[in-house]
Amino acid sequence: MRRNGPSPLDLIWREERDVLEQHQEVLLSCLAQKSRALAEAQERIRGGGYGICAACGRRIPPRRLKALPTATLCVACQERRETAYVAA
Repeated sequence: MRRNGPSPLDLIWREERDVLEQHQEVLLSCLAQKSRALAEAQERIRGGGYGICAACGRRIPPRRLKALPTATLCVACQERRETAYVAA
């Protein structure tokens, strides 16, 4: 007796493939975002604005830049932005 339609294994393999494709899309998106952030940081270095907070104009502490070289906001401005985002 022959079954109609895909076998349970076929369904599992399809789901696995779909999950892997989604995972790959997320990874590629993250890598592209990091690449853009690094290119923007290099541009700020060339333009003399690297290490300056984009919101308040103060210097971003070297410790923060060491931890996150692509940072565009000082800790205080980043915290304000995150608090506003959570509240919204």
